Amino acid sequence: MAEPVNLVLGDCGANYVRLAARHHGLRGEVHVIPDDLGHGPLDDGVERLAYMRRCFAGCADWAHTETDAFAAWHRLAELQAASPCDAVVWRGCNVSETTLLAMACWWLRGLPGRLAVVELPDGRHIGTFAPAELARLQLSRRVLSPAGIDGLAADFERLREHGGQRRQWLGETVVTVPAAAFDHLLLAAMTEVYTPASRVIACAMKAADPRDGLSDIFLCSRIRALIATGRVEADRPPRLMTEYAVRRSQS
Repeated sequence: MAEPVNLVLGDCGANYVRLAARHHGLRGEVHVIPDDLGHGPLDDGVERLAYMRRCFAGCADWAHTETDAFAAWHRLAELQAASPCDAVVWRGCNVSETTLLAMACWWLRGLPGRLAVVELPDGRHIGTFAPAELARLQLSRRVLSPAGIDGLAADFERLREHGGQRRQWLGETVVTVPAAAFDHLLLAAMTEVYTPASRVIACAMKAADPRDGLSDIFLCSRIRALIATGRVEADRPPRLMTEYAVRRSQS
């Protein structure tokens, strides 16, 4: 069987895995899923892309050229069908990478080739590990049983069908919550005095449970939602988060 393919969420983690392969003997190629799976719809790739584009507005430049957010999954399934190999999912005990594992089981179940997982310790995301650490961790990968794959695929179907725009770590699993579930972290970082929006977002990220993986892109979209509903005031039109300040509503 061919060398394994390492399934990694996000460009940062994928770059570290590539460095581990280049310099520390980690086996296999890298297949990156360029997404943030902690929020947004999971049932339609075009709808998901439109949602993520809205989240990026006001936070970062939109650099994606795909027309379907699931294009990388389609390519992976086609590769596995044509040239089977072990698919190794890199998963930390956090919302995004746990969703990645469940999605991988749904997309790849029934295809040839084994599905394995590398469990990352301490709830950390893959981008927080040095390449040498990743090479060592690959030795602990675990092959999933057919029953295990079916169970995780069912977890993905549950998340997909529940809808909602935010996911949260609860106990040892991922649940769907309202998009506003973490607004209190943003409000707690504000006062009656205008504070740069970027600073408020950084404070909310620091205060959050790291397993929930709150990104600046998601929190920026929530600040704009709070402004739109009047709970937060901005000192100027909220175009880029580095250009305006916010405070709790005075009305």
